[in-house]
Amino acid sequence: DASAAATSVVVGISLTSAAADGDYLVYVTSQTIDLGAILTAGTFYYLSATAGKICPAADLVSTNVVTQLGYATSTSQLTLNVVDTGVVIA
Repeated sequence: DASAAATSVVVGISLTSAAADGDYLVYVTSQTIDLGAILTAGTFYYLSATAGKICPAADLVSTNVVTQLGYATSTSQLTLNVVDTGVVIA
């Protein structure tokens, strides 16, 4: 999550959840993914302060670490472009 530098490093986005019994995890580092109709086309999305969530820039607050995840090409498609800026919002 974006609340601290130690938890804000992103290497990709998980497409599946890993179960406690050792099931595998599928994640992607660059491609367009379908998240369902939850996005605003043309908006950049960032790592949220809530673990496991994404958010638009307007939802980031002071002390959040800015990690860009990608941009919405439609209301359901997110094109990944992960940028770990390391910048903390003042």
